[in-house]
Amino acid sequence: MNKNLGRMNLPFIVYVSICLVGAANFVLFGESDTIIASLHTAINGVFPQGILVMRYLFYMIVHLGLVYLFLHYFERIQYGQMFYILIRSKSFLHWFLHQLGNITLLGLVWLVALALLFYVGGLLRGLPLGAGVEDVPTTIILYHHFINGLLQFVNYALIAFIVFWIWRSDVLLLGSFAVMFLLGLPAINTHQFLPFALSSMGYVTSAWFGVFTISGVLVAFIIIEIVFLILVFKKAKSI
Repeated sequence: MNKNLGRMNLPFIVYVSICLVGAANFVLFGESDTIIASLHTAINGVFPQGILVMRYLFYMIVHLGLVYLFLHYFERIQYGQMFYILIRSKSFLHWFLHQLGNITLLGLVWLVALALLFYVGGLLRGLPLGAGVEDVPTTIILYHHFINGLLQFVNYALIAFIVFWIWRSDVLLLGSFAVMFLLGLPAINTHQFLPFALSSMGYVTSAWFGVFTISGVLVAFIIIEIVFLILVFKKAKSI
């Protein structure tokens, strides 16, 4: 029992350690002169004109790593007890909506924790909170981090869940992560019509229209992904 628990906790420990080291690198040893600027810099891996490799890697690890952890937990605990879980649930749809709520809450908690991590690190370094970055108001930066960041995370989670549910293959699941990583590159997602890496701070401008447009794209794809899953459940005659 303890060995199984240790194996399940190992990916979580590795993930959190990478996030802590990455955040510390940006906030404690970076060149940003405010806390908001540090957060903006860390999640500014991709922008319309190009990519900053290390920042993009950190951005994708933060998002896809958390999705992997959730599916890792699902596979080891929930999937192994699926029969009993479905007996207690009213239907696949009811169970799925419950899982969607869980993963949304998980994403929100982690985004808040990440912001607090930068805030505490900034205080230790003696940085002020800041009033914005490059003419971008703090309110827009925070909206993009929390709202679009959450919508981005849910998109990644739903896409990965669809792949896992249909094919039940760890190899294909990891392959889907690689595909999402590539589709987030500006050379592919040229006009930001695809729901990948849109919560990067590189797409933030001083106008609210830009972040609202990103929210609209992410929400539209979330709806499409949920409808697709509902159709999959209906096809399996599980609703």
